[in-house]
Amino acid sequence: MATLKAMSEEAELEHKSEIADAQLAVAEELAWPISILSGAMARQFTDSWLIVIAIALAIFFFVIYPYRKRADQREDEYFKFARIGKYYRPLDGSEK
Repeated sequence: MATLKAMSEEAELEHKSEIADAQLAVAEELAWPISILSGAMARQFTDSWLIVIAIALAIFFFVIYPYRKRADQREDEYFKFARIGKYYRPLDGSEK
């Protein structure tokens, strides 16, 4: 993190947001095989495809939830500081 000290606060928040997005992308890529294998293992114990699909989807969302939450939090921090996105406020005080 020594390189982040030389950055401005806005650049640092943007960098952290990009890192969180990259971690989320990796988690999503790895969550699909994990959820499919979990569903295949669940298939050994039940004859219901509905239960197998529900388990696979639950595992997928359970695996990516902390990464999605962190990415959304970091993005909000950056947007709030940079005053963009849903935090946009015109500098002249007028409402558009």
